[in-house]
Amino acid sequence: MFGSFWDGIQLVSLDSTLHIAPGKQPSTIARRYAPDNSNGSPRNAFAVAEPNAIEAPFIFFHRGWYYLFVSWDYCCQGLKSTYRIAVGRSRRITGPYLDRSGRNMLYGGGDILLEGDRKEIEALGHCGVYNIQNKLLLVCHGYSIAKAGMPILLIKELFADRNLPLLVGDRLLVTGTEENVERVKTVLGSQVERLDHPNVGVLFMGILIGLLVGQIPIPFPGVDVPVKLG
Repeated sequence: MFGSFWDGIQLVSLDSTLHIAPGKQPSTIARRYAPDNSNGSPRNAFAVAEPNAIEAPFIFFHRGWYYLFVSWDYCCQGLKSTYRIAVGRSRRITGPYLDRSGRNMLYGGGDILLEGDRKEIEALGHCGVYNIQNKLLLVCHGYSIAKAGMPILLIKELFADRNLPLLVGDRLLVTGTEENVERVKTVLGSQVERLDHPNVGVLFMGILIGLLVGQIPIPFPGVDVPVKLG
């Protein structure tokens, strides 16, 4: 995976020698704008940024999802830097990578995950994400405002967002007091196999009830003969 300000983030398969696999070509998985709007203003871009200011990709696999982290805008200019980290996720490593609103990163989508607070740190970007002792740690660089834009390294722990929508097939790892975990279980349940194995008994009862209801004649105004739904 590579890419920068030209045609966005590129992904291509490698062979065992770490060369591009025979017959494979790079494909674009993330841009700052839609291909048919390259001359327009890219979504969420600073006025000083190029139309396709995206680089520093990193893919992290976590609980069935591939997360694509990218850096938008400019680094390496001290306190004038405008770097920030955007993210989307996909079930497949090749994409499509969508943000929480369903926008494809290939066409300018992406959620801002982290950026400078303009108080202590400016322009966070070029990140990597690692699972170390069951903690998700994001490592990136930024610029210290107190030290006149000196580059610094930051490590931040990632947590689940309570506003992140759950999708069918998502698995949750819940931590907390026993009382709070039990509350979550009463709402979401705790049996993963229910997602993979249908309840045959419930399906059979539904079919049986449907057949029985379908045999009941129902009169409709204007119709001479009662109608059976079955």
